[in-house]
Amino acid sequence: MMLRYALRTVRARKGGFLGALFALMCAAALITACGTLLETGLRGTIATERYAATPVVVSADQNVHRTTVKHKKGKTKVKHKAKPIAERAWLPGDLATELRKVPGVREVIPELTFLAQPLAPGGVVDQDRPAYGHAWDSAALTPYTLTTGTAPKADGDLVIDRRLAERTHLEPGDRLTVQSTQSPRTYRVTGIAAPAQEVRHQT
Repeated sequence: MMLRYALRTVRARKGGFLGALFALMCAAALITACGTLLETGLRGTIATERYAATPVVVSADQNVHRTTVKHKKGKTKVKHKAKPIAERAWLPGDLATELRKVPGVREVIPELTFLAQPLAPGGVVDQDRPAYGHAWDSAALTPYTLTTGTAPKADGDLVIDRRLAERTHLEPGDRLTVQSTQSPRTYRVTGIAAPAQEVRHQT
């Protein structure tokens, strides 16, 4: 009986029923979109790669700051602005020594990152991701561990990661030309290292 009355009401008020149905559909779509954005914001983060095994990272401030103070009508207004600087801001060279003196600090590993693009006869080996060079001492920051070969011992030695070794079919003892801040230079591959977890954004 109630269903029959409901159907009669809908038949008599088609415009209102369609309007309510359309509003309900729009509300459901809006709630779904907001929920998707919320879920993406909560879980859609980029995992730490290079410094995955590092509890504390000390870096120079890469912004220039400006604070203005205005006094108007008996009120004080403070405005702070920060803009990124064009060049890289570096830390003092003796900062690592000072940090080692801080109580509770177990180990300090200086990190120097620079572009180091591996080259092949046909050009750049991997154009999908940027390639960076690091001192071997900072391999523990990821961490990278040797899977084959030995750590570099001389100026002309280097260790490459496993992904680069697979793409170039390089093994310990082979030669690799690297383009860095100066002219290309050829190095001897002494070992192949692999990270504890996959590194997707650099090689």
